[in-house]
Amino acid sequence: MSPHKPGDQKTNEERLADGSSCVTEDDLQMTYNNRERGLLGCQHYQRGCKLQANCCNRWFNCRFCHDDVCDHTIVRDETKNMLCMHCKTIQPAAQSCSSCKTMLARYYCHICRFWDDDPNKNIYHCEECGICRVGQGPGKDFFHCKKCNVCIHIGIKDSHKCIEGNLERDCPICGEYLFTSTITVIFMPCGHCIHSTCLNEYMKTSYQCPTCWKALGDMTLYYQRIDALLAEETIPPEYANIVSIILCNDCEIRSETPYHFLYHKCDKCKGYNTRVLEFKRLSDGKMEVVENATAAAATVGAARTAPESNLSGGSAIVAGPSSSSSSSLSSGSSSAAMPTITIPVLHFPRVPRPSLIHSEDSSFGDLPGSSGNSAP
Repeated sequence: MSPHKPGDQKTNEERLADGSSCVTEDDLQMTYNNRERGLLGCQHYQRGCKLQANCCNRWFNCRFCHDDVCDHTIVRDETKNMLCMHCKTIQPAAQSCSSCKTMLARYYCHICRFWDDDPNKNIYHCEECGICRVGQGPGKDFFHCKKCNVCIHIGIKDSHKCIEGNLERDCPICGEYLFTSTITVIFMPCGHCIHSTCLNEYMKTSYQCPTCWKALGDMTLYYQRIDALLAEETIPPEYANIVSIILCNDCEIRSETPYHFLYHKCDKCKGYNTRVLEFKRLSDGKMEVVENATAAAATVGAARTAPESNLSGGSAIVAGPSSSSSSSLSSGSSSAAMPTITIPVLHFPRVPRPSLIHSEDSSFGDLPGSSGNSAP
C-alpha cells in the first residue's frame, strides 16, 4: 500500500485501506512527550508517529492513550497503519516514514507494533514472552525462565524460586496485571512477585509477603527486640495455664507456645512470624481447647475486669435484645426483658508495640529476588 496524505485524491477502497477517512484535524496535530525539548510523542512514550487502533479505527499516540479513553483494550499486534507527525502521511506501520524518510523511533518492533525513541532505554523483544521488555536481552542482563514464563534478571538465575506462570496474575497490592506491567516487578525471596513501588510502600507497615505471609528479609534484629521486651514482662497468673497452638509462616511448622497477647514464638526457627490456630487450657490435669484465651482466663479471676482489646483495659458487656427487636416477636408471645450480663474479665499492663521495621532490621534494601524487568 502506497502512502497517502489526507488531501490526496483516491478511491473509497484506498481510503478504507489506509484509514485516512477517519483522520480528524486533532489527529493531524503534533503532540509532545516534552514540548520544551521538542520531543514528539505522549506522556507515555517518545515517538514521531501516531497509530490507528484496528479495533475502532481511531488514532492515538500509544496503547495507553487508547485504553485510557476507550471501553475496550487495544490489540496492539493488530495495528496496521501509522500517521507520521512530521509530514502527516498515513502509511503502513514501520520504523521510518516512507514519505519524508524520518526515523520515527530508535526502537521499533514489527511484532508488537511498538515505537520508542528514548535514547536512554534498552528494549528487546522476547520471543517466549511474546512481548517487548526493558533490558539488553537474553544472555546479557536477562534470561527467560520457562517455568515462571517470564524474563528474569540474570543475577538471580540460580537463586530465584520458580512458580509456574509467576507473573500471570495481578499485583497483590494495586491489582494491576503484572505480566505486561511497565512498572518494575520484584521477585520476593519466597518467589512471589509484586511491583517495586507497591513493595516500597507496603514495607513501611509490614514485613510479610502479602500472598504467603513469609518474612521479606532477615528479621533477626527485630526478633531480638521482641525477646528483650518479653523478658521484661510478667504475664498475669490467670494466663499461666493457657498455651497457644501456632503455625509458623516461615518454616510452616506447628508448635505449642505459652500464651501472649501479641507475640508467639516458633519453637523451631525462633521467629515471631506466626499465627494462632487455637488456644488450650490445662484444667484438672487435662488440656482442653478454648475458643477465647481472655474468656478462659476470666474463669480463674472472676473478680477482675478484662480489656476491650489486646492493648487496653476496660470491661465487656453483653446485653439482651433491644426493645425494637423484642417487639418484633410474634404476637401473643411474652417479650420479657433479657438480663444484662457483665462478663468478668481481666486487667493487665499495656503492652507497647514497637515499630515493625527499623532500617537496620533486615535486608529489605537489596532483596535477593530483585528483577528490574518490565514491559516498556
